[in-house]
Amino acid sequence: MKTIRHINLMSLFLLCFAFSSCAKGPDVSDEVLDELAQQVGDVMASIDEAGGSSGTLSQHERSFHRMRDRLNPEFSIPGLMPVAHAASCIDTGFALCHTSSRSMVRTFSDCTLGLASFSGTVSLKWSGAGAGCSLGLPLSGGIITRVPEFTVTGLRGATLKVSREAPSGYGQRLTHVSGLGNSAQFKFSSDGIRRVFTLPDGSTLVDLTSSTLSDLTLTGAERSSSRVLSGGVIRVKNNQSDFSCDFSPEDVTWSSTCNCPVSGSWQATCSDGKTSSIRLTGCGSAEFSYGLETQNISFDRCFGI
Repeated sequence: MKTIRHINLMSLFLLCFAFSSCAKGPDVSDEVLDELAQQVGDVMASIDEAGGSSGTLSQHERSFHRMRDRLNPEFSIPGLMPVAHAASCIDTGFALCHTSSRSMVRTFSDCTLGLASFSGTVSLKWSGAGAGCSLGLPLSGGIITRVPEFTVTGLRGATLKVSREAPSGYGQRLTHVSGLGNSAQFKFSSDGIRRVFTLPDGSTLVDLTSSTLSDLTLTGAERSSSRVLSGGVIRVKNNQSDFSCDFSPEDVTWSSTCNCPVSGSWQATCSDGKTSSIRLTGCGSAEFSYGLETQNISFDRCFGI
């Protein structure tokens, strides 16, 4: 079995910079595979952030710190991506709940992080059962909708844009179906979250969309109650080639010490006929396989509590 060295977006970016240009790689290059797996990690973290952990929003704050670290590796490229760690705009968090509209919004007004700037918003909106920014448990039908619409821009024009696939889409939703505590049932759906990384010359390095083909089922409101994700399908698509993989969770289980699941697996079939899997090995760590190849990965948005 071939083992692939983990390479993230920024290391590929460094290689492209060093050799002046990047030739278009195969549909399933190591970098594309790594980023496909990262989208599954993003979904797992988003489920936790949307209020599945006691309805709190504290984990939203740390997810942006992880994004900061992802855009700011030790070998950062001066002038293209952030080079400083201090960032007051990242630490401001969400505004207080707007009770009449049942929403909270985090706004980035061209605030800076080193040599990069953040603009746009991430919004959370509650609907259905409940009042204000609450699902109103044990009433069923409460919904939290999460919509990321922001761009990170480097000094020379490199950008990372995260947004809904369709401008009129809903983004991501967590819906309470029934029950409380260990027996609480939720479903998670997404009509498409798109992540596009563009180089200063305007060429696209990575363009991915994650969406649900069928709702994921979540059992248990609390991490400490061994919250479990099972059933449903996430499609992660490479928009530059239409290559995609459809992932389904099997006994994907949280612990009280991590915002992401720590055990279980995701099994997938890809559009080229090959199979793929993500086997969770700890908090934020997993073994990712595609065909006969395998690599160890660390999910950017997962961390210990």
